[in-house]
Amino acid sequence: MNFLTWHRLNRWGFLVLVPAVVAGFLLPPGPVQVALLTVGVILMVVSGVTGAVLAMLMIFGKFRFACPACGRRNTQLFQSPGRRMNLRCEPCGTFREVGLFKLQLRLESPAESSSR
Repeated sequence: MNFLTWHRLNRWGFLVLVPAVVAGFLLPPGPVQVALLTVGVILMVVSGVTGAVLAMLMIFGKFRFACPACGRRNTQLFQSPGRRMNLRCEPCGTFREVGLFKLQLRLESPAESSSR
């Protein structure tokens, strides 16, 4: 799986699903409330289980994210200060989460990445 795809699914999914579930709790009982809660909770559980399975595979070395630029799987995932997930690809550099709610990825060249 491409790191950019997983990043977008999780970051944008969080911004959409959490308000949907909260709205489902706050709305008066009815079909809209049931639909928001059902869809929101199901999608959150699917995302959480998928993340847990991928994390276990990563721990045992059976899974690596593909680089968004070159598609190679020889990458390293790490967390920087500020709880930001980063992906390091030797030929391309480091992809860092930036922006409001960490919704964007910025590519730093290998020279910039090694200086940090």
